[in-house]
Amino acid sequence: LRVARGRIHYVRVTSPNALCLIANICCERTQQPSTPPPYSSCQNVSNANAGQFSSPYTLGDVLVTATPGPVIIGPVSGLGGNWLKLSGQVEFKFLPPSAPCDRVRMHIRDFEGVVTVKAFDEAGGVVGEAGPLPGSAAPQELIVNSASITRVVVFSTSDKAFLQSICCERNGTP
Repeated sequence: LRVARGRIHYVRVTSPNALCLIANICCERTQQPSTPPPYSSCQNVSNANAGQFSSPYTLGDVLVTATPGPVIIGPVSGLGGNWLKLSGQVEFKFLPPSAPCDRVRMHIRDFEGVVTVKAFDEAGGVVGEAGPLPGSAAPQELIVNSASITRVVVFSTSDKAFLQSICCERNGTP
């Protein structure tokens, strides 16, 4: 008796003949394919060195390119740690083993509510968009969900928008 799907909890053998003999009973346990745990790679600028850095700038496994000008990391009044300034266009390219991502999660402070994000795949096609969030002095999460994200570009017309962390997440192993 074999069952391809489901589970057998017990087997009952009945026989009208008292001389019935059960010759072989065995139990086979099949291995169910396990779902790999979610993968997440986050880069946090809270403890990064403050300053102005030439663009492109490597932050862990993310290549940051700011247009125009340098990548600026520093403290923000009223908030703890260092933050990356989001002004103009800032591209975050995920380097292996992080890329590609199924979800990109950013912890930002967008005082004026003008930050938008476009996500791109390896071929350069737009695969997702997010924002703007309501303007707020408090940090917020901005999330882009889409398969095969290899880079995101953040657009901001404000000098009062900052990023504290960016995470590349996906279902499966790196």
